[in-house]
Amino acid sequence: MALKAELQAGQTLHLEQQGEQTLIQLQGGNQRQRALVRTGAWRSAPKLYQADEGSVLELHADQPVFYAFDEGQLHSLTTVPELAGEQVIEWQDVPDGTADEGGLEPMKPMEPMKAMEPMKPM
Repeated sequence: MALKAELQAGQTLHLEQQGEQTLIQLQGGNQRQRALVRTGAWRSAPKLYQADEGSVLELHADQPVFYAFDEGQLHSLTTVPELAGEQVIEWQDVPDGTADEGGLEPMKPMEPMKAMEPMKPM
């Protein structure tokens, strides 16, 4: 299962369940930050909130975990944030593996180097 959401300031959050791990990818501009977290299987759909300080991701798997996204950075939260009344950000379903693409074009292979000419005798 893979999900995508648009955050403030033109950032995109990709989330993908990969077995017992969750891939979290935050992309904005030319920057991309990724984390592969051992969460266990999701017990319910992830929730994403727009809070005053930034966006907050809530995952319910083996244990509830929370991540904050602010100024292009991903932070694991050690305490449960107060989310009552915060705006919920809607997810879009996307094909698995979309986060790996990240919207960036793959690098093209380098062209082979030309052979050097032999040195001329002195």
